[in-house]
Amino acid sequence: MRALVAALFILAAGCSQPANDKVVPEEVAQDKNALSVPASPAAPPKDEGTPYSAPADPNATYSLLSVKRGEDGNIIAMTRRAGPSGISYSNREIDCGAQLARYIGEGDTREEAGKLSPNPGDMASLVEGSSTHAAVQAACSKKLK
Repeated sequence: MRALVAALFILAAGCSQPANDKVVPEEVAQDKNALSVPASPAAPPKDEGTPYSAPADPNATYSLLSVKRGEDGNIIAMTRRAGPSGISYSNREIDCGAQLARYIGEGDTREEAGKLSPNPGDMASLVEGSSTHAAVQAACSKKLK
């Protein structure tokens, strides 16, 4: 077992070393930005909702994509998060008056988040400053018809 762990460690360490014999295409070698990673998450595209901030998650950008009235009078809000781990979408049911919320769908795409969770759980009180609290504040500030 120790030999396997040592071999994996050596293999992983070798992966982090630059290989001198690899050929890099000329257009990539000349484009200094081609291999760089952005320092902060990308802002949402202009057609991707209304930006809002979530102080508990300063390394991510958030946007409110849609807000609609649910069948029971609560609202349904779709949000987008772009952070160091990538882009994800959340769909929440929100009771603005009681300040309660629950996730009813999540995913890496809007379509995945739009599929209702089979067991969404109960509505819960908000934790002030959390990303859900920020999403609820943004969603509840929208005027619905």
